[in-house]
Amino acid sequence: MSAGAASRLSCPRRAPCHVRRDTVDDEALRALANQRAQSVKSWLTDQGGVASKRMFLVASKLDAAGVKDGGAPTRVDFALK
Repeated sequence: MSAGAASRLSCPRRAPCHVRRDTVDDEALRALANQRAQSVKSWLTDQGGVASKRMFLVASKLDAAGVKDGGAPTRVDFALK
């Protein structure tokens, strides 16, 4: 992003900045996670040279269940077969 674009996005010191707070349900979060997964898979196939048959997507998780290493649940785990 250029410096000019950044200055247009920031709030002037004297003007109030309004933050929009939306409620996002689990269905919307799951849809976003699935879109991101598909985008990553497409990039790896198209740009990364990974064969599509070596990748598969699994159901997105919205909680930390199964995260045993103490890492954040908001991550992507990769495994190639």
